[in-house]
Amino acid sequence: MSISSDVLYGITFCVALSNGLLGGLFFIFSNTIMKALARISPQCGIAAMQAINIVILNPTFLTLFIGTALVSLCLGIFAAIYVPKPAQLSLIAGSILYVVGCFFVTITCHVPRNDALAKINSDHPDAIPIWQNYLMTWTRWNHVRTVSTFASTFCFIHALCQING
Repeated sequence: MSISSDVLYGITFCVALSNGLLGGLFFIFSNTIMKALARISPQCGIAAMQAINIVILNPTFLTLFIGTALVSLCLGIFAAIYVPKPAQLSLIAGSILYVVGCFFVTITCHVPRNDALAKINSDHPDAIPIWQNYLMTWTRWNHVRTVSTFASTFCFIHALCQING
């Protein structure tokens, strides 16, 4: 199977761009949004995060998030078989970083926490320790997503230099 370097470059460019966009989103959550939610009352913080978790599940975000995972996975597999080194290694690393460090972490760490938070009554006395634990663990795993997407972006940019170099 053969693919032109222009097509490979274009696909890699799009994946690098989508990784950068998602990394920026996750960075804003870690650096700003979660810190702001921690500063307000637990009742308001819970309600705000519940609203965020509903609103973020929109077609634009889901297409970008899931599409990046699918394209990254396909690109990594394709690279392992058909792309010469050193671009091959960068493409595989970028793919693994996104699929495992972002997509898998989101599915296994964030989604269950978000689903549990959706069921919490913010006025219940047990809500405060649940919220404090949520803030800490959700944010910790979000740091993993943030670093993974930025590292993935770097790998894909490095691959671009190799493909077009």
